[in-house]
Amino acid sequence: KTPCLNKIKMSMAGGHSAMNEPDAEKKAQFEGFKAIVEAKANATYATFAAVKYTQQVVAGMIYQVKYQVGDAEFVHAKVVVPLPHTGNPPEVMAFVGGQTADAEFAF
Repeated sequence: KTPCLNKIKMSMAGGHSAMNEPDAEKKAQFEGFKAIVEAKANATYATFAAVKYTQQVVAGMIYQVKYQVGDAEFVHAKVVVPLPHTGNPPEVMAFVGGQTADAEFAF
């Protein structure tokens, strides 16, 4: 086995990554989920800023994203982004409102 293949296998296995702060590219991607998160929450948010996330490689990518939607109000969304060849759009798998800045993901 080559070291390269071992790294690939390790990154593909198991659960979600550690909690991360999104860079500019991830912020733009996650904030692009606003309409589908609002639809799942049956709410509209004037503020919608991605502040933390985890990711899991599957047949596509699953993101757990913490959004700040008010001064001290946060929500969590679990979003699946299918592989591009499927042509399917991102979808909110789960949503939890009423979260705090320090709340862990619990889907």
